[in-house]
Amino acid sequence: MSNELKHADVICHMARHGFESVEYRAFEESAWYMGSGDMTPLSHSYFEWRIKPATITYTVTVPMPMREKPPVGGEYFLIESPRILCSTWDNDNIDKERFDAGNCWATEADAQAAFDAIFGPLKASK
Repeated sequence: MSNELKHADVICHMARHGFESVEYRAFEESAWYMGSGDMTPLSHSYFEWRIKPATITYTVTVPMPMREKPPVGGEYFLIESPRILCSTWDNDNIDKERFDAGNCWATEADAQAAFDAIFGPLKASK
């Protein structure tokens, strides 16, 4: 990994950018933890360090998915990235899974607005 750091590099980076700018883990399979004011992990050579990956935070308002299931034979719209699909409600397991996941919209415009709100910021961050 190109952003792995040695202990001396970690200390310098934290001094410049703060404790929260680095992450560490004890084992390759373990989760990364955000650095903190606790310097104990620095005293153990088995910890692996990296610069915390860049992230984005965004808040969006999206149309609410359908709150009631359509009638059998009724039309609904869903997001199947990278497109919006129209489907007919058959009351089968696929329809029920989509509904339970909040992926059923009454109109194509609502589904498109939700898609744009969810995936638009990700495209813009590239």
